[in-house]
Amino acid sequence: MMILKHIATGVSFLGAVCVLAAADFRIPAETLRGGAIAPPGVDQVDGELGNLPLEKFRAIRERFTLNFDSDSFPEHPETVDIGVNRMVFSGFRRASKAGYFISAPNALVGTGREKTVTASITFDRPVKAAGFVLQFMTGTVKVRFVDADGETLREIEQNGQGDPSGNGTWADYFVGFENSDEFGRIKKVEFSRSNLTADTIPEFSIDDLSIVEGAEPLEITAPEPRKVDVALLGSAGAANVAPQRPAGKPAVSRHGDVFTLENEVDGTAYSYTLDAAAGLASLTARTNGAAPLAVGRGWSFRLGVEPVGWKLRLAELSGGRVLLAYDWTTPTQVFPVQVVLSLSGGTLCLELASEQGGPVAIGTPELSGVLKLSDAHDTAMRGMDPVAFLGFSGDLFFVAGTRQFYSYYVDWTKSNSTAPYPELHYAPAGGKTAPLKETIAITLSDALPKVLPTIPNPVSPYRAKIAGSMVMEFWYGHFDELSELLEQYHRYGMDNLVVLMHRWQNAGFDRKYPSVMPPSPSRGGLESLRAAAAVARRNGQTLALHENYKDFYPDSPQWNEADLLVRHDGTYQNAWAESRELAPSKIRKYAEPMMNRIRREIGTNGCFLDVHSTHLPWWRVDFRPGAPGAGTMRGTLLPTNRLWQLARDVYGGPVFGESYALSSWIHSGNIDSVMGQASHNSGLILDFLLMKIRPLATW
Repeated sequence: MMILKHIATGVSFLGAVCVLAAADFRIPAETLRGGAIAPPGVDQVDGELGNLPLEKFRAIRERFTLNFDSDSFPEHPETVDIGVNRMVFSGFRRASKAGYFISAPNALVGTGREKTVTASITFDRPVKAAGFVLQFMTGTVKVRFVDADGETLREIEQNGQGDPSGNGTWADYFVGFENSDEFGRIKKVEFSRSNLTADTIPEFSIDDLSIVEGAEPLEITAPEPRKVDVALLGSAGAANVAPQRPAGKPAVSRHGDVFTLENEVDGTAYSYTLDAAAGLASLTARTNGAAPLAVGRGWSFRLGVEPVGWKLRLAELSGGRVLLAYDWTTPTQVFPVQVVLSLSGGTLCLELASEQGGPVAIGTPELSGVLKLSDAHDTAMRGMDPVAFLGFSGDLFFVAGTRQFYSYYVDWTKSNSTAPYPELHYAPAGGKTAPLKETIAITLSDALPKVLPTIPNPVSPYRAKIAGSMVMEFWYGHFDELSELLEQYHRYGMDNLVVLMHRWQNAGFDRKYPSVMPPSPSRGGLESLRAAAAVARRNGQTLALHENYKDFYPDSPQWNEADLLVRHDGTYQNAWAESRELAPSKIRKYAEPMMNRIRREIGTNGCFLDVHSTHLPWWRVDFRPGAPGAGTMRGTLLPTNRLWQLARDVYGGPVFGESYALSSWIHSGNIDSVMGQASHNSGLILDFLLMKIRPLATW
């Protein structure tokens, strides 16, 4: 995800959704590493690597399919209309090579000179996906999917295989690409064939092209700049993930079963309306008297795979809140749910609860007329960078018609779910499912800062100290060299120094965790490292050793399969290299004695905890029956938070961690600081960094 800079005025972008058809063969995912075109194989292709699952292709192959075996195809295919898209073919001719093709005796063949072949297909309107069967034998074929600006969306390269039969038969390869957002991006597909030998036929062939028309483009106009009251948006001391703090004078009114919650905060008038009898999908929102937006549109609620009906049992007002009681009904179940609606500034907070556990699944609303800004890797907007922002269940949108911003967030600090993303769901562990307990924050507002999520974590006690620190990573060299460096920095007056030491462990870096003591003898051993720690303490500098209580290595003398995380299917979860995930509930069992030993024998006054802060808690949920929080993300979140506090208590200093920009922010404040690699397209929205993260911790 990238930084949101601006939305260009008057920008529109063309779009058409397209899906493909293909010959009836299947492709193994393992042949697609690096985005290579895959030859015929067994099951499916990997959509992340530039191809679509064949089952998806087959499901829609009858729609707008252009089969080049058809007699209706022109003899000289320069322009072809298919649906409402016009395709222009360049560098192709129609030809038949009976006996040479496996599945296409009559196809579109690329032409070229001097054994170089180039060709292209151009769409009158950009499409979402393009795919076909490609046939050739030896040499190299490259396929580039290009957008309207001439930028390459994906390039796929395949080296052909010699013909084992010796009769010149060309091999089949399936090629498909689908961009992830809603709108059309592919303007052109370019082909080239190279690395040909003297006896190679300088041609290739494609067949079975199919597209499906999709969504119309949105007209995007930039919103007017707005000043905001930053005091209403900060994270420190926040009660939940709601973007806005409690403020103003919220009012609630009722007309039959229709409830309206209103407030005016920081120059913006907010109004949210719900028809209680119709359920939460009837929710609408409006600001400053503009037309209401159906923010509950497409909001799905299920028990298992069955959509629920909404039977209203209770609806009342109490202290500025709307209290509702429902029976969620399916043909086989009745599930009681309580819903509380309230305003936090201009944010609508919804609390859902049930004492009964069950296979609850709650999707996110599917709004119309909006752009989803939190699709970082492939946003369709022109004139703005993709948004490097959320790595969890949050969705951030721009409402094209009214030039407003909208957000939807599940509060991960209060969730009882297995995972809130890509949809909030509850899964059983040992036959038991946690009771429903969720807080969801919905905000429609006229300024981007007013819809950014709050981080409801405590403020780091070392925030101010770290803000003025210089950080040094010590990877190689003798421990005695570190002592000399620390003394040198001290002579320069540079005592507000943090040293993160990574390669110090007994068995080497990323080996035998959590069994890291005594320190590496090849680097100087215990006495040498203890001396360096003493220098750091004397100078007021911080020395933090690299530790890890997530990756459990089989070569550790402490190895115990009974303490591994168990996945939902009963298997162990792989971690880094040959390690397995340590059960979160077992972290303290290994961390506390090891940390105390390090502090006692070495005397460090800080800690670097690898990996823990890069992971979202729902990435590693323990389903072992009887484990605390089994089947829930809380079973990982709470032990991780306690680990950071344990490290502070043991070492009497700050705790640092590894960073992954798209997700590490949710831990801000619980951990004192994170560090990691970044590039121009992996930053956060500056407003979010300054207003939400910095009040809690210094990265």
